[in-house]
Amino acid sequence: MLSQVLAIGLLALVPMAAASPVGLEPRETTCPSWSGIYPSRNQQGLCCVYSDALGNCCKTVPFDDVPFWKQVPTCDSEYFKTGEGFNHYYSCNTDPCRKNCANVPIITGKTCQKTN
Repeated sequence: MLSQVLAIGLLALVPMAAASPVGLEPRETTCPSWSGIYPSRNQQGLCCVYSDALGNCCKTVPFDDVPFWKQVPTCDSEYFKTGEGFNHYYSCNTDPCRKNCANVPIITGKTCQKTN
């Protein structure tokens, strides 16, 4: 009798095991291939330099439904294709008044306040 109950109990678990996701792991984020950029440790789909701060990251997925990340450049943009591109982007986000920053997306919330 006990063996029948155990057998029925085990059979009841089979459909649950079959329906459970097995081996589903987060997809690895592929970042540009220059030294210093790495997959974010906090947000899948972002590649960052220095830290995971907004102004240091690019996105490998759209994130268009998340306003906070929507403004972040894609990793294939001119600002993240190379370390030089990132340095220009980063310096403009640090100080938007720098030379040649007029067309660079400033996502840090800073604005250029030139004084006369």
